[in-house]
Amino acid sequence: ATGGHYNPNNASHACENVTSRHLGDMGNWQVVGGQLQASKSLDLLGLQGSSSVVGRSIILHALADDCVTQPTGASGARLAQCV
Repeated sequence: ATGGHYNPNNASHACENVTSRHLGDMGNWQVVGGQLQASKSLDLLGLQGSSSVVGRSIILHALADDCVTQPTGASGARLAQCV
């Protein structure tokens, strides 16, 4: 129901170390015991303007993102989602 990746610039899928990527590509996060083990600065996303994530959905996938396969990095099924 949440639709595809946030990609208003029609860029290819990639991970956070590549500048030209979907605005919604956040890369991989390590989770241990149900808790995130790090924080990130997401350079292409913000809370205001055209890159705002406010009101958009966030998806947690089952597998690690390979950062190459289009459009979701072969990251598997959607485990959880929220707005």
